[in-house]
Amino acid sequence: MKALLFEINFPFFSVKVPYAYQMRVSNILVPPSTLFSAIYRSYVEVCGWDYSLETLQLFTENIQYVGVAVLPREKNREEIGIKVSSLLLRHFRTAEQQKRAEGKEGDAMLREIVFLDGRLIGLVLYDELKNMTEAVEAITWLGNTESLVSTRVLEELPVESRETSIEGEAVMTQIVADDRSKLPQFGVVEIAGKIAPPRGEGRKPQDVCYVWHPVASLEPDVFRPIRVRDIRSYVESHGAVLVKSTVLECSFAAIVDEFNVIFSSSSHSRGRKKGKRGKHGGVN
Repeated sequence: MKALLFEINFPFFSVKVPYAYQMRVSNILVPPSTLFSAIYRSYVEVCGWDYSLETLQLFTENIQYVGVAVLPREKNREEIGIKVSSLLLRHFRTAEQQKRAEGKEGDAMLREIVFLDGRLIGLVLYDELKNMTEAVEAITWLGNTESLVSTRVLEELPVESRETSIEGEAVMTQIVADDRSKLPQFGVVEIAGKIAPPRGEGRKPQDVCYVWHPVASLEPDVFRPIRVRDIRSYVESHGAVLVKSTVLECSFAAIVDEFNVIFSSSSHSRGRKKGKRGKHGGVN
């Protein structure tokens, strides 16, 4: 298993909470399902694959975990700013649509947007996939299409063995579960959408999961990263994968057991069968 650490940069982002309607409420951090979908979409383009159930399954079989952590912008700081605001969004897809709408009431909608004063660090754990660096760096948006991003790969690392006792200063990454009670009590938990089936059936009401964000609130709009020492008993009871970064001079702890939760039950069959290497340089 390999680990790829990368930094996600953006002016702001918006990832709609499932079933939010009149007010498009956003998650405060990018959920694992959103990040996974962006990497898959980019990987398909980089490798020249087709979008299909088969390529999704082959890709998924080699992905063990996807999630983010948040670090302060400066090493001597502990605080992270996360500010949620909203804007009235009205736009037309084409000039013809705008022309037809003249003299009529506009269809406007409030959308929450998130500003982050911190470093959003992505982590993907994967097996037999080539071109992963190129795919991650080719991501252009996350969540809503207005959420334009750029990504920069920091380093590719071997993964330490799963451990029950991990250094306390390691920074936690996101954890997902199908039941909120399975997640740590300390931190921020939000509901997020699962990856919908690829055949256009759409997401069903039960296709949601819970995401634990590794940040603790200090005061309104001010947070700090959660480390292993903050939830040590939880980490030791679940075990974790440790990734030691030389570029960032810190370690990250990821709990991968529930990663399968981000997929709706009819999306695919998630097994451990390895794909064969294909002509595009990855599994095929």
